[in-house]
Amino acid sequence: MVIHNKKNNKSLLSCLNYPIIIGVILFIGLFFVATNAEAIDNPLDADTLAELVEGIANIVAIIGAIIAVIFIILSGAMFVFARGNEEKITKAKSMLIWTVVGTAVLMGAWAIANAVIELIASIG
Repeated sequence: MVIHNKKNNKSLLSCLNYPIIIGVILFIGLFFVATNAEAIDNPLDADTLAELVEGIANIVAIIGAIIAVIFIILSGAMFVFARGNEEKITKAKSMLIWTVVGTAVLMGAWAIANAVIELIASIG
């Protein structure tokens, strides 16, 4: 199935060729840089898989918490600026509900990651 762009009749697949070509060129360049380097230093402070998973989980949790706070504030502002307009109030409620759901999913994922960390640490 070919999807056509209405403006200039180029297919969507032909538009994706440029990012693919650029990606291949960058990959080849990084490959040559990596093979010519004497040693690649570990940019992470993690020496084990458990430390790596813990670091990634903590970074994702921090970024997610910041985004959740921003969206809770935004939905509160939407409530204030709705001024009784039922459509805007419904949008604000929906935004608040989905923000809370997303935050709960984030916290659940963080808890699962910590459980995996404990399991990996107990095995190794």
